[in-house]
Amino acid sequence: MRLMILSLGLFALTGCVATWLRKQLVPGATVKMTDNGALILDGRCVYQARNGEYVAFACWPTTVVTASEPDAVRVWEFEARVKVGDGMGRRPTDVLVAGRERCDKLRAGIAAGGTPTEACKQTDLYVLVPAIITETEQAIAADK
Repeated sequence: MRLMILSLGLFALTGCVATWLRKQLVPGATVKMTDNGALILDGRCVYQARNGEYVAFACWPTTVVTASEPDAVRVWEFEARVKVGDGMGRRPTDVLVAGRERCDKLRAGIAAGGTPTEACKQTDLYVLVPAIITETEQAIAADK
């Protein structure tokens, strides 16, 4: 029973933190973006692997802008229901991604790994995609 109450409290807190972070996404705010276009709202470019180790991954700073900004890219989002521990079920997690194509590609990759997801939906947010990401995407496309 204690574990269930603790888990429910943790999920409620996680939801509150996510809501608070989302409200900080106003024009001029700085966030980080991974090489697949996903936005990192808390600024930490690490994740905890299954073995408990923290693994760093590449991400670059970017800025939330208005739709009228040249080169602004609309942010899309999807929900992934991420598995939480053994037998503890799944936790809904919103994933924000710069651009519809990137969103669809990332969502499909996560779904292919067995994580249930919802379709990508547009938001009212816009960001600038760092040049290193667009240059890498262009180089990959040219090699195909």
